[in-house]
Amino acid sequence: MSEKYSTSTIENRISSLCDKNKLDTKKAMVESGAGRNAFDNIKNGKIPSVMKIEQIADYFNVSV
Repeated sequence: MSEKYSTSTIENRISSLCDKNKLDTKKAMVESGAGRNAFDNIKNGKIPSVMKIEQIADYFNVSV
């Protein structure tokens, strides 16, 4: 699997966006519609669905 799609890259990007926007990751995941456990699942190595990635990107107003 390439680094482009690794869970650590996704985790780092979400963490960075939450820090930048002064948001708790769980709150951001719930508000985005991705779900309360989405960030924990990513941290545990589970790659989220495209739909969840799109929800998170839309929430933060960034591209996928």
